[in-house]
Amino acid sequence: MNTTEIILISVILSCAILLAVGLGILLGIDTRYRKIVQEKSTKVIAVKELNKQFNFYRIEPKGHLIYKCKSKREFDKCNFYGKLCEIILEREVYFNGLIEEIEKNRDAAKEYLNQYNAIQSTVTYEDAKIWKVPYSRFIMKEEAICEKIKMKADTDHVLEFLVIYTSPKGVNTYRVQKSFCFDEWKNYYEEALQARKNKTEYQRQVQRERALMTDDLRYNVLRRDKFRCQICGATAKDGAELEIDHIIPVSKGGKTVMGNLQTLCKRCNRGKSNKYDPD
Repeated sequence: MNTTEIILISVILSCAILLAVGLGILLGIDTRYRKIVQEKSTKVIAVKELNKQFNFYRIEPKGHLIYKCKSKREFDKCNFYGKLCEIILEREVYFNGLIEEIEKNRDAAKEYLNQYNAIQSTVTYEDAKIWKVPYSRFIMKEEAICEKIKMKADTDHVLEFLVIYTSPKGVNTYRVQKSFCFDEWKNYYEEALQARKNKTEYQRQVQRERALMTDDLRYNVLRRDKFRCQICGATAKDGAELEIDHIIPVSKGGKTVMGNLQTLCKRCNRGKSNKYDPD
């Protein structure tokens, strides 16, 4: 190794040492500034106090639901959204709790953010000078510390739903997978709840109307219609089995009252089913 190489290596080492020392000094200054800001900043202290007033629920960012079809035919005809709602309703207690926690987090996060944004820095140039921290550096450090300790609530829960079918021998696998953010799957869930409520109310309404069909009312309708089918004219003498039909079906809001009842033979009643022709 010649003299030139030795000198070059010495210069490089010296520069590296100077750089390391310089970085160490800067890091030390930066650490000292941060410590001063943490101790003196009324904004940092206020944010820490604000954080003590809030407690957010811990929400997992993702959830997974899987439905395994029993046949390829079932997979092909699977109503994806209907099956999603069905599975969610089966776990109604869990999803009710999850929705409640996320909505509470959202409300609390909104209030927290309003209060957080209302906290202003009170440091002055004179304060920074006394604490021996450049004013701009103090403000910059103050904002960085506040942003770091700022609370962040879990306000979403992505639901991943997988519908899958695997052939008996495992040769072929078919799958459909979609992801739904909280607002999307919550909307499907609420629609499913409403549909179930409507169905239950409908069933109760049908039961109430059927219960009003007393033997006395049935006889009065038969006698009014002269014991004859109001469509084909058949009677019991013709071998017809006479039934009482709701002109406006109960499924369409029809009531069990004389004006909405008529005599039909069994055949005509099955043909009419729940149809209603106002003409």
